[in-house]
Amino acid sequence: PALLWLRLLDLYVLLALAFISLQSLMPWGEEIRYALAGAVLAAPLLALVLQEMVRKHLQTGQGWKAKVLELMTALPDNPFTFIRALLWTIINWVVKLAVFSWLLSAFTGLTLSASWSGATTGELSSVLPIHGLAGAGTYEAGVLAGLLPWGIESGPALAAAVNLHLFVLGSTFILTGILTLATQRSVIKH
Repeated sequence: PALLWLRLLDLYVLLALAFISLQSLMPWGEEIRYALAGAVLAAPLLALVLQEMVRKHLQTGQGWKAKVLELMTALPDNPFTFIRALLWTIINWVVKLAVFSWLLSAFTGLTLSASWSGATTGELSSVLPIHGLAGAGTYEAGVLAGLLPWGIESGPALAAAVNLHLFVLGSTFILTGILTLATQRSVIKH
């Protein structure tokens, strides 16, 4: 349940950041944009209220209800823990997407806000039920979906998406190698 909870927080933050980043493409006024952005950011607090209602309902049951209630003990049960997990999730994704946006901006010449859309939709492709090997194809399609509304031609956008994906995969392989070596040395010394 805790892992599922963290993955749902990841999904929420990605969707919220994508929604907010695409606001400048929407036809409504600035006041409506700010109101919608605020509503999207406040929405997770409803989850805490709903979770408490579900817990109260399940406390009166046996069988499967008791098992679900037992599984829910892994979820945050107070506002401080909940908000702390949410804030760390937001910080994590904002830093990651800022780096990816900067890279896409360097690859395409687009502004950081336009590149942010491409980085966000690329990461959103990870929630698709079907993926290519190592996300090949689906990740690039996600990045393209976020870049094309900003008026970039599909050829340069695809090249930038492929380069970003190669950067992600290369970084993953290099860091995995470094961590493997570091943990093997630590195990050998002990």
